[in-house]
Amino acid sequence: EKEKLETTRKGASLGQKIKAEEDAWKALNKSFFELKTRIALQSVNTDTGERYSKEEVDELLRKEEEMRKNSEDSQLQSIRKKRLLQELMDEKKNLVEGPLDFGEFEIMCTGTENNIEVVKQLKEEIKNYVKKASDVVNTLNHMRQKVYSVQTRKVAAQDKETTLEEELAEMRKELFQEKMKYASMNQKNEELQHKSILLQHPRLIEDYKNLIMETEEGKKELEALKRTYKAVMKIVSKDKKPHSQSY
Repeated sequence: EKEKLETTRKGASLGQKIKAEEDAWKALNKSFFELKTRIALQSVNTDTGERYSKEEVDELLRKEEEMRKNSEDSQLQSIRKKRLLQELMDEKKNLVEGPLDFGEFEIMCTGTENNIEVVKQLKEEIKNYVKKASDVVNTLNHMRQKVYSVQTRKVAAQDKETTLEEELAEMRKELFQEKMKYASMNQKNEELQHKSILLQHPRLIEDYKNLIMETEEGKKELEALKRTYKAVMKIVSKDKKPHSQSY
């Protein structure tokens, strides 16, 4: 009874460990599945030159998952068959060591041969599934390499674009400075042309001087008129105040 309880306890503990391992494996498999989905969606189909659609990626991952499950089922069947084969071999050994029953021995040998054939078939199926799974992994690795290559080219293009933008900004700055220099030189050129015309015609120089003098005199007269106007307005303002008080 004590051994039975100990066996039950160990079985329960082992069951908990198995469940914990299964949960951890499911979480890891989910993360890996999401990673494969993201990589596949960023990959380009070399036949069409276009990105894989979500439907194509889902179908590819579905086939991979189906092959994985088939591979697991085949492995489980192989383990069960091997275990059954071992049990039959043990029975055969016990039968040979004990009293020999030819009928039972013949049935057991037939079952053993059948199991061996089944094991061979399962091994062949597992081999095919492993090959298909390897092809899927190679495809995903190829797509991952393409994604990395595309991302590398994208970063290089962005760096080049930044460099070109900086060069363009510098060229615009230089162009603006050249325009300012040209405007300044053009203004100086006009002034020189004006002076040259004046030098060629002394009478124009005299008229120009007279114009400047008249302008200066006009300014002086205007200032004098302004001062006179202010003085008159001040006197008028003083005269209005007594009249308004008398009313």
